[in-house]
Amino acid sequence: MTSNDLRIYRVASLTLANAMLFQELISQREDHVRPLRKTAESLDIVGEFNRQWKYIENNIDFAPIFRVAREILLALPSSPETDKALRRLAESAIKISRNRAALRQDLMGRIFHRLLADAKFFGAFYTKIPAATLLLKLAISENNWAAVKWTDPDSIGQLRIADLACGTGTLLKAAMAAVVDRHIEEAISSGERAHPDEVHRNLVENGLWGFDVLSSAVHLAASAIAMHDPRVTVRNMHLYALPLGGSSRRLGSIDFAKGKTLHVQKTLIGASIGPEEAITKKKMTTSLPSLHICTMNPPFTRSVYGNLLFGGVSEAERGELQERLREVLDESELEANITSGL
Repeated sequence: MTSNDLRIYRVASLTLANAMLFQELISQREDHVRPLRKTAESLDIVGEFNRQWKYIENNIDFAPIFRVAREILLALPSSPETDKALRRLAESAIKISRNRAALRQDLMGRIFHRLLADAKFFGAFYTKIPAATLLLKLAISENNWAAVKWTDPDSIGQLRIADLACGTGTLLKAAMAAVVDRHIEEAISSGERAHPDEVHRNLVENGLWGFDVLSSAVHLAASAIAMHDPRVTVRNMHLYALPLGGSSRRLGSIDFAKGKTLHVQKTLIGASIGPEEAITKKKMTTSLPSLHICTMNPPFTRSVYGNLLFGGVSEAERGELQERLREVLDESELEANITSGL
């Protein structure tokens, strides 16, 4: 087994455990969703998880969470070892679900970055939670947008906050917490009733936009944001895995430099699959809205061992993408320096 294989297995296992955790939370308010213990008792545990997650995806939503997990689940070999491993993951998810305070933190994101042994090649150095909290608290508490009435959840739902390299969603989660805090503070000072659940729903369904080229990271971002208030059912999320590389030489969210509309992967199953290549997959486009806040910790890399820009792809493809990036800068007349490690 190579180190790359081990990384894939670890991240896949984390994705499955994360979906299990979310299923357990949903089962506490949805009668048609089975708790994890009952699901794990099934003789056909893979089939039962598939049925539960497909039902949630089709009838409750949370597609960015359960669609990725189902793709992984259905790729597993049929064996007693697979069944045993799934039951062990389910037991771990049950233990985590008992600690509600942990669910408000980016727990799975922290684990994800511990497992991503080759993070330096992705430039995937996660944003620390204290830094994210301070940054977004200042940005949101110090701004007074004329169109936003902070005591009104519907008005707050008009905010548009994006992270174009969202990773596991730390900055978006911090933004949501800061907005909810300001809503509560403004409502109390005005003698009005606060509605944090409604603010949460409006932000998740409309206000927060996230993009990344790692579909596993997008999966964790979706769950981290939704788990901030697991009592709230949301019907839509604007979190997308963008294609990187391929015959179309896609550059992830950098392609927004050419225009606000991009092809995105409806199934979120593989960030390296470009839209021209995914002929059998359902495709869609999305347009970046006008933003109130764009918060990012872009994936920086160092040049000590050569130019590692786009280090997550093969060496041959890396050169093609670096050349495409220079073309985009010239075509868009952007003033930018793309020297890795500057």
